[in-house]
Amino acid sequence: HFRHSPDGNAVAQDMMNAPNNFRWIAGPARFKKWLPLDRLAEQGPLAAVTANGRFLYADNDKEGFRDENEPVKTLLVARDAHNGLLLWSKEVEPTGTWGTRIPGRIVTAVGNNLYIRIAHNDPLVCIDTSTGKVVRTYAKGGFPYEVIYHKESLILLTRDKPVEGDAPRDWRIVSLNATTCALNWTYTPADGFIVARC
Repeated sequence: HFRHSPDGNAVAQDMMNAPNNFRWIAGPARFKKWLPLDRLAEQGPLAAVTANGRFLYADNDKEGFRDENEPVKTLLVARDAHNGLLLWSKEVEPTGTWGTRIPGRIVTAVGNNLYIRIAHNDPLVCIDTSTGKVVRTYAKGGFPYEVIYHKESLILLTRDKPVEGDAPRDWRIVSLNATTCALNWTYTPADGFIVARC
């Protein structure tokens, strides 16, 4: 994970033994269209997390090769982490700079709950990972860019309205109760600029 720890450091200290086999493989083996070099990152999963024995990820529909200008569907998928069995899949509105990406910074999972922003102009939601249904919407969290779960609370780097073009990014940090959606606290810097993002 490119920001695997709370300090946002891309360098891991993890130690592991390299696997020598696959437990399961799922999904199309090829991307649905050829992409220029600056968009090669779109050929992998857009975001992926695991929790409570489930592998949850956002990915583009990659089946076959089609026209470059054809829209790409973005899917939110849940699988059994042990055997790869598909539990559910739903189409979501893409978010992010490229239009077909869900940033990994806005996805986290704890227990049976998946916290994610599934549309560019939508607030953070909580999805029941056993059914794929939205069970809570965090309207007081604005339009989040990053999310961290900590001790029953969600810490969001957010703004009050979506960023359009070169509009100023008036960031603030918000803490919400993960269960009740209640606002715990909020911090807004005087200049609207936050260097150390959550």
